[in-house]
Amino acid sequence: MCKASANVNYPVVNNLLPNRYQPQQQHHRQEPPTRILSYKCNLIRNAAHLNREGATALVTGNLQRAIDHLSQALHCIVEAGGLDASPSIASDYKTQVYPFERRAPCSLPAQMRHRQVHKLSDASENGYYFVYCSPFIFQPIAAEVPFYATNCAAVCLFNLALAFHQRGRLADSRGLLRAQILYDMSMTMVSKLPCQAACANLVVAGTNNKAHVLFELSEITEAKATLQALLANLTNKNTSPPPFANAEIEKFYMNILYINGPIVAGAA
Repeated sequence: MCKASANVNYPVVNNLLPNRYQPQQQHHRQEPPTRILSYKCNLIRNAAHLNREGATALVTGNLQRAIDHLSQALHCIVEAGGLDASPSIASDYKTQVYPFERRAPCSLPAQMRHRQVHKLSDASENGYYFVYCSPFIFQPIAAEVPFYATNCAAVCLFNLALAFHQRGRLADSRGLLRAQILYDMSMTMVSKLPCQAACANLVVAGTNNKAHVLFELSEITEAKATLQALLANLTNKNTSPPPFANAEIEKFYMNILYINGPIVAGAA
């Protein structure tokens, strides 16, 4: 299982940072006073709810439900203009992602279903590579914020990539190929933000996980190059350290040593 704990509340910084998902109990709360929200804000609000539902399904191992909810959330964000900052990504979404979502779901074999929750863990099957498995959430907003939809798109793309990544680790190698595309799309959307540091956690997690996908697909050269990019992100003195626990940072470095050891040693 992922390390998310219901007893820990991670801070929200200006309501813009993607926050590590925290499972929460279902409860009914009274809606705030009625206000007129713009069409885009309504879409972002719906997307935030669907993204949280998808995150819940993801950490409990219900991958098909996670993919369904996260796909719906991403569609809302696209309608809100979340991909407008990158016409190429918007085109890729229309040709590679959305048609795939419209197809019949690919169910896991019956013998694999019991393993879903067990396999949704931070360590790869061989026990050496650390895969970052905590989905992110974002907050609904009551007023339009420049580039906020782009931020939300990056979050949903990462979470959807993580869902396909987990499916690929279980039984479906096509899920790994889909995850690679989505991780790339997520990081491209971050690159379009005026303040990329706000999503440094997405970039580090996405780069780390993409390297694992490439490794699983036997693309060793590309995996090493991706880990070099991860190392550059972790050691960039011009930016603040990514908001991860020290233990997680150490595991990122261990991944670099595990796959990319000879290159790192040579650079040293």
